[in-house]
Amino acid sequence: MKINKIKIKGNDNLVNIDSPTIYLSSIAKLKIEAEPVETKNVFTKKLLEVFDLMNKYLSNHEKINFDVLANLMHLTNSNYLLQYINKENEPDFAFIDVVADTLGVNSDWLKFSQGNIFAFKSLYAFNHLDIINYLKKHHQAKIIILISEEVEAQVMILVYDNIYKYQRFQKIYPFHQFVGAQGKSDIFDFYKFAKFLNTNNDFYLNTDTYSIRKEIFDAILIGKCFPGAIWLEKSHLSHFWEDLLDLKYEFFKKDQYLEMYGSQFEQIQNIIINKLHKEI
Repeated sequence: MKINKIKIKGNDNLVNIDSPTIYLSSIAKLKIEAEPVETKNVFTKKLLEVFDLMNKYLSNHEKINFDVLANLMHLTNSNYLLQYINKENEPDFAFIDVVADTLGVNSDWLKFSQGNIFAFKSLYAFNHLDIINYLKKHHQAKIIILISEEVEAQVMILVYDNIYKYQRFQKIYPFHQFVGAQGKSDIFDFYKFAKFLNTNNDFYLNTDTYSIRKEIFDAILIGKCFPGAIWLEKSHLSHFWEDLLDLKYEFFKKDQYLEMYGSQFEQIQNIIINKLHKEI
């Protein structure tokens, strides 16, 4: 598409700022064509909103646009996609479902404005064995372990194949001492998962672990925030689950762990030790 005498030139155009003619990418085409908003379908407006929310956190990566989306959908180019986007009529539900699945977005929000935007279907996980079975079937998936920064910390496990789509496992683990019988069982279950990662090099190398603010953790959990926000919002890289396995203090002394994690860390390790004794 060639547009002459356009007044605004931005990052979406493909030529020098001094050029009299601009060749635009697909996203730029849509922005220009979408100026009379009443001529566009609601789905298009929602998809642009999704793009904006995702791109807010993709500053260090290629930002999502219609060309990238077409590539993720395994289309040869964006023309097939744009024929749906540029219509006044809404695309059919089957097409919307494919787009939602490609981006990890709530299809009900795209269709009916119901639920949170990134409340994508979570992965079933009753315990660590379900998580391990999934990882073995999806060997290329990268793993992210998030721990919330709060007194009663929680642990979330996500997987992703690309920087645009993330899924979390249903199982959310407590990581604090203020737990009952079920909470203690959950902590022990997480210990077993951590042990699996630590003894399987391929999965270990595919795992990143971050500490993250409670409000971001909670927003990702309920689908109010793009999970890719972790790349900008993470506080620091964490090794808490690797250190958790050091029950005999072979790598650091107890006082060093106390300084790194606080008194709760020892209590959590004691929960695991007691569970291990019961299994003997």
